Amino acid sequence: MGLVLGDMHKLEREERVCALANWTAVSKLPKLLLVTSAGVARPYPTNVLASSIQAPIPFKFDHPLDGIVLAALGVSGHEELVLTTRTGKGVRWPVKALRTSGTQAINLHNEDRVTGAVLADKEAVLFLLTADGYGRKLAAELVFMPEKPNQKGKSLLARRSAVVGTAVCTPDSALYALTPSHWLPVNPTELPLETSTKSQQVLKLEDGVLVTGLLAV
Repeated sequence: MGLVLGDMHKLEREERVCALANWTAVSKLPKLLLVTSAGVARPYPTNVLASSIQAPIPFKFDHPLDGIVLAALGVSGHEELVLTTRTGKGVRWPVKALRTSGTQAINLHNEDRVTGAVLADKEAVLFLLTADGYGRKLAAELVFMPEKPNQKGKSLLARRSAVVGTAVCTPDSALYALTPSHWLPVNPTELPLETSTKSQQVLKLEDGVLVTGLLAV
């Protein structure tokens, strides 16, 4: 990556990297949208953050959001945000409807957590992947759009295994399932566009191996 030791930020005790974003691309858009595992979505003006983020000292938010940040997305305000959870629930929000003070975009039941956050328009096709290698394709317009914050999501995928990632299917993107030791290519092209919540096997995993995430390149 062309980095030397002096370019790296030393993490504090118990601190972990949880999301990556291309700041050069994000900074060209009006807002930086942070989404957390607790279902909070908050857009920040990039022109306000720019000087602090680009400073030599790492920028620290005065009031961290609830949960763990799992997505940092550059947005113009015309997009729609789709959130999916570990138990296969989902909601869809117009980005322009998200409050600058933060929105509880989904009501999470018990120990459920958000595991996927993507930007998609109504014509987009989504792919959901589970820890045991099953997946489902669906049209983004089928995802429930709540009338107000803190509503429960609707079921998108019915399977006991956790949903570990969501991606937008595009002709020029490659998808990889992440395990503790490998990147495994995933090709959902032949999966049907389901209107039900059923899934199909897309990966044959070795015994004891589980998928931990989904990467779109």
